[in-house]
Amino acid sequence: MGLKVRNDYGFLRSKAVFQIFLLIGTLFFFGYSLGEVNAEEEVGCCEVDSSGNHCLPTTNSNCDLNSGSWTPVSCEQTSFCSTGCCFDGSSGVCDDRVPKAGCVSNSNALFFDELSCDAVSNCDLGCCELGTNFVYNSKFACQDLIDQYYPSLNIYDVWDSTVPDEYACIYQSTEDDLGCCVDTDTFGYPDSCIWGTRGTCSSDGSEEDASNFAGFYKETYCSNANLQCPCESQDYRGCVGEDIYWFDSCGNQEEKVEECDYALGNICKENDDDSASCVSVNCVDTQDFPDNTHDSRMGGPRLNGESWCTYDSPSGGFYDRPGSRQYRHLCVNGEEKVEECEDFRNEICVQGEAVVGSQTVTSGACRDIESFSKLDIDEYIDTENLEDSTIQPGTSDFNDEDKKLVSSTSVPVGSKFWNGENSGECKKGKSECTVIWARKNWLDDWDIEANEECETGEFIGDSNDFCRMFGDCGADVNLLEIFTDDGLDVSWSGKNSFDDKTANSPKSVPSSFVKELKSKEGIFGGMDKLNEAFTDSFTLSTSEHVTIYQLATILAYSFDFSTTLFGFFEQSMMLSPLGAIFFILISIIWGDELGEILGKIMGYDQEFRDVTVSCSPWQAPAGGDDCSRCDDDVRYDEDVYDAPVKCSEYRCKSLGTGCELINEGTEEQACVDTYVNDPNPPYITPWHEILTTPYSVDVTANGYDIEPIVEYYQPLTFGIELNEYGKCKYAEELGIPYENMVNSFGTSLDSEEKEITINSPTPSTEYEYYIKCIDRGGTTNPTDYVIRFDTSSEPDIQPPVIDSSSIVNGAYLAYNTTETSLELELNEPVSLCTWSKGVDLPIEQIH
Repeated sequence: MGLKVRNDYGFLRSKAVFQIFLLIGTLFFFGYSLGEVNAEEEVGCCEVDSSGNHCLPTTNSNCDLNSGSWTPVSCEQTSFCSTGCCFDGSSGVCDDRVPKAGCVSNSNALFFDELSCDAVSNCDLGCCELGTNFVYNSKFACQDLIDQYYPSLNIYDVWDSTVPDEYACIYQSTEDDLGCCVDTDTFGYPDSCIWGTRGTCSSDGSEEDASNFAGFYKETYCSNANLQCPCESQDYRGCVGEDIYWFDSCGNQEEKVEECDYALGNICKENDDDSASCVSVNCVDTQDFPDNTHDSRMGGPRLNGESWCTYDSPSGGFYDRPGSRQYRHLCVNGEEKVEECEDFRNEICVQGEAVVGSQTVTSGACRDIESFSKLDIDEYIDTENLEDSTIQPGTSDFNDEDKKLVSSTSVPVGSKFWNGENSGECKKGKSECTVIWARKNWLDDWDIEANEECETGEFIGDSNDFCRMFGDCGADVNLLEIFTDDGLDVSWSGKNSFDDKTANSPKSVPSSFVKELKSKEGIFGGMDKLNEAFTDSFTLSTSEHVTIYQLATILAYSFDFSTTLFGFFEQSMMLSPLGAIFFILISIIWGDELGEILGKIMGYDQEFRDVTVSCSPWQAPAGGDDCSRCDDDVRYDEDVYDAPVKCSEYRCKSLGTGCELINEGTEEQACVDTYVNDPNPPYITPWHEILTTPYSVDVTANGYDIEPIVEYYQPLTFGIELNEYGKCKYAEELGIPYENMVNSFGTSLDSEEKEITINSPTPSTEYEYYIKCIDRGGTTNPTDYVIRFDTSSEPDIQPPVIDSSSIVNGAYLAYNTTETSLELELNEPVSLCTWSKGVDLPIEQIH
């Protein structure tokens, strides 16, 4: 039901009719009573009478002279009763031929003397859309309705001045009608039948035209036999919203099959066998990550709304591997989804656990690592007071590049190690130690008098762990557990007169340390204690009435990182290899204490051995054999997740020195080997699966032929596959060098698959494509790869088909438009197109 528009001047039209009747009646009265009228009862024009009426012929005595004038002439001769357009500013209503006196009596009205409302801009009409109601009125009248009934709406969103008339305005109310939209071919028979809204239907809507099926058929399924659409009813079941519906063989929605009650925990889910069923909104099963030992429920069922964290390497305790990142998983309406935290470990994933009712649930979130406090290493070595050595976010020292700062989460931030971006930070991880040997005389044995621990492999391993605290530094393993130590350098210096005692001075990380790096699983250090802290905060914050969704809010806002975390970091540090690192750093003898030892052995034979463990950016393994394994993780698998994680440059570069991320941000994004010394060009083979049906490939010595004879004017798609990423071009002559070819064969991006489509091959033609490809190392094929096919020579008796038009059927043209351009796309070349207006004529009769 439409809204009733209040028209404050509707009474004026009634008055006008009344005035005419009154005037005629008065004339008759005067005709019969003229002899009885004296001069004092003379009739004139009254601006306003005692009843509040305006511009009526009456006597002076009936006129309210305090509110207006009376003059002994007809109202048409007065200025105060001249007619024009009256615009009511309060309601937005416009009325034509309203007396001036009646209009100006309203303080909110504007009077336009002797003007039609069509000439007044305030009275321009448009379509006012208010909910499901469409009213054709002025902008001001639309605003008045908004103020009365829809105060939350904005006039600029609901009033459209481009709608030409009331019919077009009211028609918009039917645009959301559901039904079958039928488009026809050149012979008037259906060739496209789509269920949707009237507003999206491009047909002209002439459902009653028996000679043409085109149109919109409200509340009629496309499988209806009367429409003659090629659609079979109830072909398969699918989901619409939370419920199950039938779909016809054309993919159009039909009637509801079953209602899944979301309030009771059910929702529609489509199966692989063209069926659908009501399933639980909870996740019955989730992906298992066996090396993520921090969560005992990993791989098991989750409640709808739960979220949890996973890691692709050990995390915390500074065990995070170069290239690694952290992830948040969610159970949403029965489906598991995965989200990546910000790359380079700029965000970490933390989760807490709580008991809601009788069930244990988790909630995880990606958090900015810069929101956690940092530890000043030098301050801690000097004071051994962790609290005094902790620097909070927002303080002046928090980002001091001169200090040796590490995150209290014990997660090192990643960096572009391949270009040395983190060299400055890594240098802070340098370790030095002086070992002092002494003997009383040449008959005595040499003994270590100071810093004996620096002569051990454990010191090199601990120094490497210290180095790794500052990011992707030193010796480490990547995501594939391949170990490299190019980022760590161990050098020894000093006298060497006792080689028998020092021949085993270590120069590399012990194998036991490497084994530990490879075998670590789970979370450690600050990450472990941080998750415990969140769980404790849940225990304090939750009750049986807290919902799963409220846990995310608790996780995001209820925990005070800056004041609580350092205590857990202290515990975690002493329970991890970090404790050994700090113990060695603190216990190394320096300065005054070293001087005391030297004083005690004065007169002894002395030898000094200096060991320096230099820390540089970690280096990826040589080569690029593992580049393609960047997506070798279930979280990156589009067959498992609807929106899987994409391989990043950081992850790609960690797999090998020859790895590079190409086509970033496109569907062709990939991590590829760019090893420039590859002497082999791309190896080209037919791409059988892409070839248009019903054609096949006949492999030749230098390419392939397409068989059988190809139909002309019909699209043909064919392609090639490469054994490595590359680009391809083609020529129509043999022997053209790659750099001189101008036509790209398939995408111009580096890829392993290339396809091309010939939209309209001409008849009786032999096609030959001479193809060369180039890999990312710049190596091209020395000879052409040739694809050949022939098109049919049968006579062309089939008329051309118009594939598309630049003007949509039923489209509007601007007012007063007398000409417009029209572009048609056909399936074959034509010499002429003609047209006729209003009647369908054979082409021979159109002139």
